[in-house]
Amino acid sequence: GGGGGGGVSELPEARRVAGVLVGMPYVVPFGTRLQLLRRWLVTQREGLAAEQLAAAALAGWHNPIEVRRGSLLTDAYSELRGLGRGWRLPLRVRFFSAEGGEEAGVGEGIAKEFLVDVLREGFDPSFGLFATGTEGGLYPDPAARMSHAAVGASARSWYEFLGAVLAKALWEGILVELPLAPFFLSLLLGRTNTVHDMPAFDAQLARSLRLLRDYDGDVEDLCLSFAVDQYTAEVPPELRRTHSLVPGGASLRVSASNRSQYILHLSHYRLNTQLRAAADAFLRGFAQVVPREWIRMFSVAELQLVLGGSDAPLNVADWRQHATYSGGYHADSP
Repeated sequence: GGGGGGGVSELPEARRVAGVLVGMPYVVPFGTRLQLLRRWLVTQREGLAAEQLAAAALAGWHNPIEVRRGSLLTDAYSELRGLGRGWRLPLRVRFFSAEGGEEAGVGEGIAKEFLVDVLREGFDPSFGLFATGTEGGLYPDPAARMSHAAVGASARSWYEFLGAVLAKALWEGILVELPLAPFFLSLLLGRTNTVHDMPAFDAQLARSLRLLRDYDGDVEDLCLSFAVDQYTAEVPPELRRTHSLVPGGASLRVSASNRSQYILHLSHYRLNTQLRAAADAFLRGFAQVVPREWIRMFSVAELQLVLGGSDAPLNVADWRQHATYSGGYHADSP
């Protein structure tokens, strides 16, 4: 995998299990893999050499970034996008009220609050980058570029930015409760979704595909072809497009003999092809902070726990013990 910052075998104590972790991670219990990840993060944070920090200070990094409460997300984006490895350095934030007055403190809990708020706003479907699947999981909205003026043509740059923010939260040991859709997490883990992942995306479509598979009437009477609407979301009529699932798909009728191919192609398009560019951009941002191989030793369900700890049998005291605090906040911060 890419993302630099060293692979799984970077730590001496990890070297022994590195081969196992890459090839078949589940041989090692989840708790042990989580501990390895935390230990790697702590080692990396502590290893930010003094000269790196000095160079950052010279480049102006000792200055806190400035964000206004009323435009937190867009301010954060313009201040931090394209930061690259700078994401690993301590983050200091100065908040200004809507009226322009500076809020007290650059310190305790401020950087943590900032990261959590940026993620909450950026993933909110009303912002236009993410949509909600049938089961409530968040995933990149394929129509993002169409549906929101603030995002526009820079949608991929926004996904990259939010990927980096989420990885920064993980880097700092901050749990963020974001219900990410399992099929989106699956793409971040470098896996391919199948029709079995469809119910979490669109339960109605999953049901229709099952009905089609089991239909014992004349399938051609259903008037389906190997072409689908590009966007399932509401987009202006002039932006609606039809996508051919196979070359010449618009003129290929779905029949009893090819319906299983149709189900396969449609599922692949909705769950992989349409989401790939956004997922790749998100992962590019993420890997600037935490190399992708370090999350690829987890399953989809485990990764949700690693990032958010929601509904998790995670030992919070243990997490706190392994978290280190920077940017002016500490264990007692809210």
